[in-house]
Amino acid sequence: MKEHAKKALKHDFEVAGKTIPTLAVIALLFVGTGSAALLSSFGTVSGTADVDQAVELTGGSDFSFDTNQAGETVIETRTLQSNADVSTQIGFETTCNGTTETTNPADFSGDCKGIDTRYVEYFDDAGHEFSDYSHQSGTPVTSDLQTAINKASSGDVLVVEENGGYNNVTVNKSITIVAKNQGGPTVDGFDISASDVTVKGFNITDGFEAQNSGNFVGVRVNNDGDNAVITHNHIHGISGSGATKGVQVFRGDAAVRNNHIEGIESTGSGAYGVLVQHDSKDATVSQNTVEGVNGVWAFGVDIDDAATGDGTTGSPSNALVEYNHIDTVTGDSYLGTAVGVEAAASPVDVQNNIMLTASDIESKNDVTVNASNNWFGTDGINLDQQDSSTIDASWADADTTVEANSDDKFGIVNEFAINLKPDTYSLTTSITAAGAEETP
Repeated sequence: MKEHAKKALKHDFEVAGKTIPTLAVIALLFVGTGSAALLSSFGTVSGTADVDQAVELTGGSDFSFDTNQAGETVIETRTLQSNADVSTQIGFETTCNGTTETTNPADFSGDCKGIDTRYVEYFDDAGHEFSDYSHQSGTPVTSDLQTAINKASSGDVLVVEENGGYNNVTVNKSITIVAKNQGGPTVDGFDISASDVTVKGFNITDGFEAQNSGNFVGVRVNNDGDNAVITHNHIHGISGSGATKGVQVFRGDAAVRNNHIEGIESTGSGAYGVLVQHDSKDATVSQNTVEGVNGVWAFGVDIDDAATGDGTTGSPSNALVEYNHIDTVTGDSYLGTAVGVEAAASPVDVQNNIMLTASDIESKNDVTVNASNNWFGTDGINLDQQDSSTIDASWADADTTVEANSDDKFGIVNEFAINLKPDTYSLTTSITAAGAEETP
């Protein structure tokens, strides 16, 4: 007697009234190749399958089991942009088979040979993202912004509703200042001298003169500006003959995140997208796009000691620079640098950034710089101005080779391929052959 059963299901299939769990049925070969605009981040894999399953049961003879399964694997990853979750589907196909000499197997076991897809690479840009902009409710500001700040009390939220222009303002109270519409209100600059201040959603351009003649800055967090948050701002068009900065942080654990900073220029000194100085502790510079920075010397982000002669002392420590996209940083007399570490205090973490500049990371002091999971473009890593730099590849696979050319300082190119490792899975079920006699 012979009986056939064929059915398409998801995950499990059913034969002769019995449910057979499909424990592992994926075979996937995934190859990822990096390019200059991409950066990788590990993620986890989960699988779904539409099963096209045929089982043949033959009474009085050997029992044979063959199944071919095809479907899609859903790859869920944590990507760089805004820490979003992105799903990508990749097709797969595998075959499971097994045999038994009994017509009524109580516990049939078969093997599915496939590929273990625990981790894959996904690519996305780092940098700013304004599409999710929102703001808190608060006191509406429809006239002069400085007047509203002067009247505010600590803890207040000011919502700037007008899309007009404002001169630079001084914030000396612990308040939150947000734009009703991102990029609507235009302000020359913000000079912050109080703790717990948030500036969010503004179009900041022209800047204001600070410290010395010719030094211009878009947002300055002064000595008392602990816990400042600078976010969702478009900071651009800051220029001068002295040192120019998009954002300057003097101290505290300020967070400069999710800003678009561009067009920062100096005709006679240094230009900085973000400058962290003095005795700042635990400052974070994250998810910013920094581009178009030009000066005699130039940095996308610079972690530096206090400037000589400015009346301050100290060195930043525990700074975190992550998920930034830094591009087109140029120096007239020196190489433009994506991230500079000129401070004397350690450590500084530089992670998950895209750096498309002539000099990627520059460290001028004997400090610990933890630089991991960064994309340096197709030229690889540039170890600038250091005679004894060390690349620690101890975390890599045993067959990883690190090559560097000491003449031009380039040598590690971020192109790679991933070959997932094969594995074997077991399939266990109980099948009763319809119409077959039981074996004593």
